[in-house]
Amino acid sequence: MQENEYLKRRLNDQLNWYDKKSTTQKRCYYWSKFITLVCTASIPVISVVFRQQSFTVVITATIAAIATVTEGILTLTKWHEKWIAYRSNAEALKHEKYSFLTSSGAYANLSEQEKFHALVDRTENIISNENTNWASLGKKKERSNKQ
Repeated sequence: MQENEYLKRRLNDQLNWYDKKSTTQKRCYYWSKFITLVCTASIPVISVVFRQQSFTVVITATIAAIATVTEGILTLTKWHEKWIAYRSNAEALKHEKYSFLTSSGAYANLSEQEKFHALVDRTENIISNENTNWASLGKKKERSNKQ
């Protein structure tokens, strides 16, 4: 694979993927936290404002249940952790790309061929580490489920 093809088909492709995934995970995380915050903050207000009404208990219990389910979903999906991991990878890939394009950092004082090989090695290492982290996370879950 030639340099331009690698930059376009692999590096930019992965960078865009991590960037989009990070944005999606961030949005899901913020919405779930927003719902939880609104629900939990509204319970005392509803309890005081409608304290004489018979439906207050049902409404507050329902809102508490929604907050609990939202927090549970957040815990299961790990949107916050994924957002941080994807954003970190996107930023690491950007750093490699721009260091390569400007011949700075790890790419300074290297021949064109050496620069390209270093870019491929460093980029694939970032991507590979992400895959390794997910694989080890899955193994940890399997072990904890067996116990």
